Amino acid sequence: MRCPRAARPAAALLEVVIAISILLVAMAVVGATFQNGARNVELAERMNQAGALTDRLLAELDLGLLTMTEGEANGPPQEFSGYFGEDAPPGLAWKAEVSRDPSLPGMLKVGVHIIAGDPEATDGRQQRILSTYVWRAEPRNINLETDFGFSQEQLDMLTDAIPGGAAVLDPTNFNPRDIASLPLDQLQQLLPLIMQALGGGMIGGQLDSLLQAAQSGDLSGLQDLARQLGQQGGAVPGLPGLPDMGGRQPGRVGVQPPGGQQGQPGQRGGGRK
Repeated sequence: MRCPRAARPAAALLEVVIAISILLVAMAVVGATFQNGARNVELAERMNQAGALTDRLLAELDLGLLTMTEGEANGPPQEFSGYFGEDAPPGLAWKAEVSRDPSLPGMLKVGVHIIAGDPEATDGRQQRILSTYVWRAEPRNINLETDFGFSQEQLDMLTDAIPGGAAVLDPTNFNPRDIASLPLDQLQQLLPLIMQALGGGMIGGQLDSLLQAAQSGDLSGLQDLARQLGQQGGAVPGLPGLPDMGGRQPGRVGVQPPGGQQGQPGQRGGGRK
């Protein structure tokens, strides 16, 4: 027969072991909770950084600081990549891809990916943090004849009025980003001539807005400002020496859109996925 006194220490030891086991499990659960919280905070911080870097890349694409290589319709997307350097957390890189969609002529689908690791490596050696897809209008030069309805005589007179002539600005084929490279004093002479030739006058801070849009190469901004000046309906007389527009009011030089309705300024934008 066993002694009751001998069984008591064994039961006490078992209770201690169970209590320590419960304590260790509780400590492990608490530690895992703190670890998951730290990971979530780190992930949220990296997502915020990736979002800011994506906005920066899209702005550089819009300003022409990064040249978009346009792919062929139904062809593989054109890809280009690089590193952020000192302006971003270490190890972050980017990759951009540009493709065409046959169902949307004149539009480009631009994908921007923020990557941790080598952007040219395989998926197993890199971590994609954020991917963003937006639509952008296909870059093209401005033609005052086809886009705004200028006659050849008006184009010749405008070219003669511009200091430097066609060597500085070809009215039938010019890129706003090329205008941005001109000296500021030349811009101040050139932009009022173009806007007055379009039939509108500049009031308030419109000249400053035009200069900023030209210096940044913002094509849509220039087009919106041209529409606003056109809607003023001759606040300032047109370019001296330009012939009569055939009874049309200044600011109505542009070609009317199909269906006889006046076009509205386009809006740029995109969504993230």
